[in-house]
Amino acid sequence: MRKSVLYLSIVVVASLLFACGGSENSKFLDEKFSRENVLEIYRNLETENALSPQEIALLNDGLNALGARPDTLIGMTPREVIEYQRELVKRKNFKILKITSNRVAMSMYYSVKFLGVKAMIDTIRKIKVNTIGYQFYNKGENAIKKVKGWLQFYNKKGQIVKQFLLDNSAPILPKDSLTLYKSFKYEEGSLRDSLIRFNWTSMIAKWEPIELQFPDGRTLKIND
Repeated sequence: MRKSVLYLSIVVVASLLFACGGSENSKFLDEKFSRENVLEIYRNLETENALSPQEIALLNDGLNALGARPDTLIGMTPREVIEYQRELVKRKNFKILKITSNRVAMSMYYSVKFLGVKAMIDTIRKIKVNTIGYQFYNKGENAIKKVKGWLQFYNKKGQIVKQFLLDNSAPILPKDSLTLYKSFKYEEGSLRDSLIRFNWTSMIAKWEPIELQFPDGRTLKIND
């Protein structure tokens, strides 16, 4: 019984401690901004020290965004600015989540393997080319009609050097692979083309999907 009472007391005390803090108890979050009091509100909030680090960041970013059109800030409160920025961040994060979800959804159906770059000459066009070898593997139970995406090359600093648009020239059957080669004109004076041609082994190749199509018409797109 004593243990139960002690546990209950700890919970009650903890609840009171959390209830006493936080922005809900701020005296200055509902003060309206005017042309003259922006710094005064800032000083009051800093002295009061009731905002969380996240709320401070939201207020700062919100002021930056709305400050580009200062008149829109007049009559708003810090609480409204925080909520404005919170919704803005939420919408941006959902857009990022949408792209990530589409990317992951597409990766459930196929994988891409980069095979290398060959320095070659196109005998028909009589030009030098960088020929990229790659392989698609269909992990699913249904055929894949079309795969499209960027093969991106990054240096060791994480900077993108160049990217190439790749796709498939034939359907990819279930549990089967398709090996392809695609040539791109080599520009003699291009540093990026030279890096791809002679130093691709020192780079990191990443696949960025764009679109996936199935024979029945179903389509997944990175921005849909």
